Amino acid sequence: MHLTTFDASQLLAAKQLLDLQFGVDYLTEQDLLLFTQGKHIGWVACSTEGELIGISLVKLGTAASLAAELLIEKDWFVSTFRDKEPIALRKHLAIAPQWQGKGIGKKLVQHGIEQLRQLNSSAIVSIVWKESAGKSLGKLLKNLGATPVRTIAGYWKSDSLEKQYDCPVCGLPPCSCSATIYVIE
Repeated sequence: MHLTTFDASQLLAAKQLLDLQFGVDYLTEQDLLLFTQGKHIGWVACSTEGELIGISLVKLGTAASLAAELLIEKDWFVSTFRDKEPIALRKHLAIAPQWQGKGIGKKLVQHGIEQLRQLNSSAIVSIVWKESAGKSLGKLLKNLGATPVRTIAGYWKSDSLEKQYDCPVCGLPPCSCSATIYVIE
């Protein structure tokens, strides 16, 4: 397995994996293209055969600019993180089902932390899907030094209704899943 920066050539494989993990069309191809350019960044894990087996997507910016990425609790986010800029917001981490439990998520997160430190990120914030059926990014983040700072009930409810994506846990909209916000400083 090797890690590399996400690029447009991996778009289709990334979309398929993210659809499987988060629900069909939770992220569009247009959304994913943003992570191949500018202030958005992503890393992928590939098997020795070149198959995309994991992806981590992060956005960089100020508390005010990244607050737009949150579905709710934007004012709380700005007031909590405005003194910790620049910050990184981990948007997504997905591992192919047959590769889960093999340390790939940990390697992607650790690699991301190292890369973001090189970019002088003062805080790395992660929005973690609380109902992820035992696939606990929260536990991994805690083991890497992250602190849970807030849990937001019904985090994806309005977004799922607006965009009409199916939640892997709840099924058809609305999604009633909660999110926990973790931070590494």
